[in-house]
Amino acid sequence: MEIRFDKNPDAPVQEQPTPAYVAQPDETQAVAVVNHAPLPVAASEPFVVGDFLPQFKDLILPRVNLVQNIGQLKDAFTSGEIVYGQNVVLFSPPVINSKTGGVESPGTKPVIVTFLGRVSERYAEKVVGGGRGIIVADEESVRNAGGTLDFEEWKLKARDGMKRFEPLVDMLVAIERPEICKDDDTVFVFETNGKKYTFGFWAMKGTSYTEALKRVVFKDRAIGCLRGSFPNGGFPAYSYAISTREKTWEGTTNRAHIPILIPNAKNTPEFLNLVAGFISRSK
Repeated sequence: MEIRFDKNPDAPVQEQPTPAYVAQPDETQAVAVVNHAPLPVAASEPFVVGDFLPQFKDLILPRVNLVQNIGQLKDAFTSGEIVYGQNVVLFSPPVINSKTGGVESPGTKPVIVTFLGRVSERYAEKVVGGGRGIIVADEESVRNAGGTLDFEEWKLKARDGMKRFEPLVDMLVAIERPEICKDDDTVFVFETNGKKYTFGFWAMKGTSYTEALKRVVFKDRAIGCLRGSFPNGGFPAYSYAISTREKTWEGTTNRAHIPILIPNAKNTPEFLNLVAGFISRSK
């Protein structure tokens, strides 16, 4: 599916005139009532107000985040949770007792996500301690900033001030409403086949980029369930059940939660029409 964001015409909305207010007398004061003739309204020419359907350039689409034990989100959410718009929990991992290895509380069901397409690819500086580094547009800009994408080169030259960069890919995603999220038509407002959805961006870098995109989604696009052309193939063809788990890197004390993706189901023609309608209405 090709994702393009172009202009969309505004939609006029009909509005009814507000009735004139007529004061009512009470027992202590006489009130003069003045009758006003109603304003003429042409039924065939409704009022045109300033309503319009926003385009992507007019809004900040909510983002999906995987909460780690660093950053601001850890103060409001549990490490390993998948969060939408920084306020809606889509998935919570089980709580494991670090001493006994027993499960103290079960996690939620995996969240069902469809990757609709790659919106952009940039390169982000990896900063020790999880701080925010610079973001550049291409590999040439990485070199101009004194950085590299090659881990081995970075290890050799880090003492000389070389920066390490990694891919940062923005994916447009459709998210099926999990059971843990309220069905109140405030977040999940797109409905088809008896299920409700919302849309957002998921910026993936580091372990998320490696584990979710390189290891699963991009691999499936090349040789797996996403192989082929839309509507029988391509990114929107299949959904994934996504959960998380904590990973420790061998020989280090480094830990982080990584996304676990399992192909869930082939998407229906009705769902693909919903996706196409969302994208076309946002042009």
